[in-house]
Amino acid sequence: MLRLFRVLLYVGPFLVLAAGAVYLGLRWEEIPEKFPIHWGAHGVVDGWASRTFFGVFGLLLLGTVVALGIVGGAVLVRVVGRRSLPEGWAEQDTRYRRMNEGLMLALGWLLVLVFTATAVWLPFRESVVLPVVFVLAVVIGVLTIITVMIVYAIRASRARSRFVAAGGVIGEGAPDECWKAGVFYYNPNDTRLWVEKRSGMGWTLNMAHKAAWWVLAGLMAFIAMDVLIVLLIGWASTR
Repeated sequence: MLRLFRVLLYVGPFLVLAAGAVYLGLRWEEIPEKFPIHWGAHGVVDGWASRTFFGVFGLLLLGTVVALGIVGGAVLVRVVGRRSLPEGWAEQDTRYRRMNEGLMLALGWLLVLVFTATAVWLPFRESVVLPVVFVLAVVIGVLTIITVMIVYAIRASRARSRFVAAGGVIGEGAPDECWKAGVFYYNPNDTRLWVEKRSGMGWTLNMAHKAAWWVLAGLMAFIAMDVLIVLLIGWASTR
């Protein structure tokens, strides 16, 4: 049961997006030829979308790309090389990783819910005035994300400090001379793809590892897809 729950945590965002797409597809004929998608500072509509593929499904496509990036990051947190730990600190390391993984999944779920709810709500609005409830929902969502990230940063920082105080070494096995500008790690003799950062939290790539460039290429591809989808949504809209 626990394993099924963990699978749903990773797969669930995509099921939500798919459900939104099915809903819009089933009600395609009910969608107006033109519907509002953007409101100005005074709450009056100043942007429209047409009933085209990107005009209707654009937000869901964008949400899918964002979810792929975030869920993929959560997967990486589970597979990066584990650091050397003093006796009795394996549990602390596991807790630190789960905290990273949980934050990314929570962020992914929240963004997917916002993308999906907005995508299925916009085409069926009758009023062109932006409702206060929608504004409040967006504000609450943004504040929730900020609060979660602040709490996470505080907890992770404290856990890191306790780890160092107990004798742990951050970035153990990563020689000083392999850190370029104190930020980039390049060590052809290190077989690890990921090494722990020496400052801040999380992990960084070993740029001497061949797979590092594939990871960077994948990241650039995700960014390019996001930009392309946003441009296509803009192309499908009229102002």
